[in-house]
Amino acid sequence: MNSSKIEKLAITFLEDIFVDSDFIQTSFAEGDKKPLVDGDINIYQDKRCRNEDLVGHIPVQIKGKTVKNISPKSPSFPLKKDYLEGLKSIGGVLLLVVFLQKDAPKKRQAFYAHLFRFQIENLLMEMKLGKKQKSIPLNKLPDDPEQLLRICYQASDIQKKSTYDIQVSPEVLSGMEELFFTSPEPLDLSKSRTIQIGTHLSKDNIDAVLEIRTKNGAKILQNATAFLLPSEYTYQPVEFPISSGEITFHDSLKKRLSEKRYTLALSPGLSFTINRDNNECKIDLSVQDILYYAYQDLEFLKSLADSGAVYINGQEVLKVKITPEDFLIFNKNYQLLFDLYKLFEILKVDSRLIRLEDLTEDTIEELIKYVQIFVYEGTINPQSEEPSFRKKVTIGDNHLHFIFIYNEDAGIWRCFNLVSAQMKFLIIVDNNPYSISAYDLLMMEGELGKTLNLHPENLIASYKQILDHTPNAKKQSFRDITTDTVTEFITGADLNPLRRQEFLSMAKKLNEWLLSCEPENQVFLINQWQILHREGLFTPELEKEIRALKRSLVNKDIRCEIACAILLGRFDDMQDLMEQLPQTERKLIESWPIYYLFEHREIPYEIPDLNENREWQTFLDSAWQEETMMRLKQVAPNLADEKLIVQPLIENNQLY
Repeated sequence: MNSSKIEKLAITFLEDIFVDSDFIQTSFAEGDKKPLVDGDINIYQDKRCRNEDLVGHIPVQIKGKTVKNISPKSPSFPLKKDYLEGLKSIGGVLLLVVFLQKDAPKKRQAFYAHLFRFQIENLLMEMKLGKKQKSIPLNKLPDDPEQLLRICYQASDIQKKSTYDIQVSPEVLSGMEELFFTSPEPLDLSKSRTIQIGTHLSKDNIDAVLEIRTKNGAKILQNATAFLLPSEYTYQPVEFPISSGEITFHDSLKKRLSEKRYTLALSPGLSFTINRDNNECKIDLSVQDILYYAYQDLEFLKSLADSGAVYINGQEVLKVKITPEDFLIFNKNYQLLFDLYKLFEILKVDSRLIRLEDLTEDTIEELIKYVQIFVYEGTINPQSEEPSFRKKVTIGDNHLHFIFIYNEDAGIWRCFNLVSAQMKFLIIVDNNPYSISAYDLLMMEGELGKTLNLHPENLIASYKQILDHTPNAKKQSFRDITTDTVTEFITGADLNPLRRQEFLSMAKKLNEWLLSCEPENQVFLINQWQILHREGLFTPELEKEIRALKRSLVNKDIRCEIACAILLGRFDDMQDLMEQLPQTERKLIESWPIYYLFEHREIPYEIPDLNENREWQTFLDSAWQEETMMRLKQVAPNLADEKLIVQPLIENNQLY
């Protein structure tokens, strides 16, 4: 059979396929009347197929080929390199290939491939140096009119988007919110397989140009590859608590690895890979940087080693045998972390504030001394000639403060947290002695915001004890010092987000105690309001009170008036009032915590929840990258340098 007849039979066969579609019109030419193009396909949005209803125009290239047998599988078709380059120069075509059986020419099957700009560029890049032709993977062309229409719409979409130059920065991609593409078939999300999406021709992928939509509404085309993975094969929250012994994890994650294997990430530092058939378990343990979480992981493993049982929602669901290899990291770290955790527990220090990287060898050596004192109730002999003295232990940017007192009756030294020693301290102001609390002492030393062992439960009692023994003539000075401590707590909250809840709570308690003594004190009221402002507890009723106070202060107390203006968000008024003050007073106000609300007015004041493990995000980011590279190497090893789009959730699936 000559080439002319093969071409004619191919065109006739294709026209018969497309003729049943009400929304498609074809114009196929014989005899290579146009270079590289054998006609076109027009898509209409109305059956009348009027010019005004035209929505797509696709150039086509038609090839016919005789074969011994037509394979039920999707074949490929070779094209020369210079031919591909020519197609690229005209923007590409929809390649239609008809295979005809040699001994029975009427046995025919049509196939197609998108050969538009991006697909051609990828094919040319894949060609090895010196190779003159490339095999083009083909997909079966259906004869169902509805399916044909979807394929034509997809081809039109790729053709249009391939005309744009794509230059996208990582910064733009980071603002990605949604991703769109055109598929000829509805996605089958029930199968536990990876679906490849992009302008790479293969039998199993979805040939498409990805369209990224950013948070600001921009639409950006991207010649990249994405992978669609069923959600159960990505980390998903475990609905129920998981426990062993006294340790319970409430925020664990799980993901399927295969039909029989899955990973259970109890924490960012502790994961189990479990085989459902035999409950074989591989443990992956890395010591987390936060003491609290590191201890939780190791204590869970200790309980598991003793019982071998894992409980979910209180029911035993898994028996695990732990190998000695799994305990290498455990044996190296458990006792030390146990001792430190118990020490901070006794000192009422939240171990979620303690980073292991801040525990230098010298710091650990020093802390071990206090472990012996507080955890194991050991004796001490500091050999000091003084009846009492203070010690400070540095942990990163923070400190622990202790006081050692010699008990002459018992002949022993005792060690206390500085703020829990039920002691008062004397300071001399203008040759007059004043009693102050340990909190005030730390404030004056600039240590209050850095002190970890503050024992909030002792706060009010320590002040009441001193006030009860303070002469009336000195009570105002005592309250002034206490007010400075309140503002220091507020400043500590501003500077240390992780301790905001702690510092604001202590500031509020102490200020409420001051207000109970002087309910109309303007400074106390303003401090209470700015604390509530930071806590997100600002109400219309409070605004009314502030406006009333501001009105009463006009031409009386400009500094308090400025504070009220800041609380009300009247920053123009505040700046006008600031201009009325001398430079020295302006500098003073700028040092007050109330001024922080003005300087950071555009930034939400967030109070972190310490119950949320901050390491989860790092864990997930790492898992995403590992998963992405693994899938990429499995599905398309030649795309290792391709730009990757990593974005969560399309319907019930994940995008890589």
